[in-house]
Amino acid sequence: MVNFRALIEFAPGSTGNGEYHGPEEVARATLDSGTWTHSSFYPIKDQNGVTIGMGFNLTLNSPIQIEVNGGAAETLSAGSVSFAVKAFNSTRSIAINQQTVTINTAEIKIDVTISNFPFKSQNDKLALEVNMQSTYNHYNLDEATGSHDVDASSPEASTVSEHEFHPTTDLEQNVEFSSGTLTSSTNTGFFKFVKTATVTSLTGVVSTVNVVAAYKGESDKDFGESENFFKLYLAYPYFQGTGGAAAAGLAAVVVIRYKHPRITRETEHK
Repeated sequence: MVNFRALIEFAPGSTGNGEYHGPEEVARATLDSGTWTHSSFYPIKDQNGVTIGMGFNLTLNSPIQIEVNGGAAETLSAGSVSFAVKAFNSTRSIAINQQTVTINTAEIKIDVTISNFPFKSQNDKLALEVNMQSTYNHYNLDEATGSHDVDASSPEASTVSEHEFHPTTDLEQNVEFSSGTLTSSTNTGFFKFVKTATVTSLTGVVSTVNVVAAYKGESDKDFGESENFFKLYLAYPYFQGTGGAAAAGLAAVVVIRYKHPRITRETEHK
């Protein structure tokens, strides 16, 4: 399961590389609290007009209350968040921020677009919280510091800070879902994210910014029940109110649940 859980404004501290840490949180918008419009399926075509895949969009169609620490609540307006979900009928090489990534036929590409977020400060950043869960809740991270195993089946203490994700030199960063215990598991799927995002300014100027990440094994209430998750926080720099930040993520998952920006892996087959 991959659940796009929340948008979190935070004030980055003096340590680390600008990744999210819980005590830095300024405001939070829980995405599950909104309602979402599911578009019709549409064909994806290449430059010659040939259909090469199918897609659909999930768009926020109701305001979401933003809980502000120590201040009056703000509102995330309808239409300010969307997820474009795309699947291709053959392996495709796609340009993202002037770099090439490969999308295989067993993979889904998700483009996340965020606009009009009411930042409290231009010094703040915005984190997209992505909650992941599997039968065993064991994960393997491909980092610049090497392969890193994470057991998220037991939550870390609330006093433990989120861990910095050390990106590799590749554009795509990889989190693998393990099929069993860390000592005897194999990879049954993955979630990949791109370490850059596109920002469009008020005047239409397009630029590329870096995306940094942090993670933690933590308990959370999902639909009223406390469950353990591997939580990944993708952090984007401040952008102007009517500008937009677009992020591209890849996930080897097969079923989309309606109403929530939630993607659920129902089988262990790629």
